[in-house]
Amino acid sequence: MTFQMLPPARSWPPDAEKLAQALAAGARRPTTEAGVALLLRLDTSFWARADLARYYTPAKDGHALEVQWGDLETALDDYALPASQGEHAAVALAASMAGEAEVELEWALGFLTAELLEEFLVAARHAAGQSTEDGDQ
Repeated sequence: MTFQMLPPARSWPPDAEKLAQALAAGARRPTTEAGVALLLRLDTSFWARADLARYYTPAKDGHALEVQWGDLETALDDYALPASQGEHAAVALAASMAGEAEVELEWALGFLTAELLEEFLVAARHAAGQSTEDGDQ
């Protein structure tokens, strides 16, 4: 199913599965795919919330959404969006993988939970074009 446009604010959040599909479809390179995958591993209550909608823009094909990584990371850096340190770190790492931000690894990795750290490693292997342990790429 495609997601052609963001729903009006009064109907936010949209179906989380459709939003996730639209975000994944907007990733055009392995590094961006890895960033989106890491973002989607955060709790749905974070990435599907209404105040993040402005950082998802429709792709040219009208069927996907692209994350505006640099703007999202800047908003988190400037405390314009509420986020836990772990959420901020995961977004910073995702933006870095997408080539849209620089991140200090010592800072970011220090705030990831063990589960998110494992997800980051899987995403990093995907970004590098390497297979994961179960053979997926």
